[in-house]
Amino acid sequence: VTTAHQRGKWVGICGELGGESRYLPLLLGLGLDELSMSSPRIPAVKSQLRQLDSEACRELARQACECRSAQEIEALLTAFTPEEDVRPLLALENIFVDQDFSNKEQAIQFLCGNLGVNGRTEHPFELEEDVWQREEIVTTGVGFGVAIPHTKSQWIRHSSISIARLAKPIDWQSEMGEVELVIMLTLGANEGMNHVKVFSQLARKLVNKNFRQSLFAAQDAQSILTLLETELTF
Repeated sequence: VTTAHQRGKWVGICGELGGESRYLPLLLGLGLDELSMSSPRIPAVKSQLRQLDSEACRELARQACECRSAQEIEALLTAFTPEEDVRPLLALENIFVDQDFSNKEQAIQFLCGNLGVNGRTEHPFELEEDVWQREEIVTTGVGFGVAIPHTKSQWIRHSSISIARLAKPIDWQSEMGEVELVIMLTLGANEGMNHVKVFSQLARKLVNKNFRQSLFAAQDAQSILTLLETELTF
């Protein structure tokens, strides 16, 4: 890269590797001029880059150049990357009210895209595909104007509950009727049976008329978050 720059040449990388958080310190340390990736990954990558120390990344790249195998480089990256803080399952950044969607496709796409924007997944398209694979088995409308699309996926970085209360009901292609509230569960592939516990607890709560009415009557996203944190235990 240094030689290319000395000769006035631009150096970049095009492809999904540029959006992989594990390799960002190394790519930054190499001094590349540009990282190209799919647009949903850009906000999370920018956020991570702001947290990296450029000098430390350059030293990482120097050490990587001395490695004799891919295994040595992977070990180097593991030692360099700090353990990531665990994010809560419920968060204000994933709750929306008065959303105007025309169909279930828009709702699921929006919620998965938001997880990408907030760094909870680096693969929003793949995550969305996992949600749809589950949806194709059986529709996730549960009645009472509620749908709970869900997946257990390798593509989710931080397990999350995403909520969208809609401005008007939409067709969820379900015998249970139209939907006004979407509660999407995206849990990590290593969660074991936790996804079943989360889903079951939500389903039991939604049978309660008072709980449902409180969700639909909540004034804003913060009110919904407070209600769920009070009523649910994960």
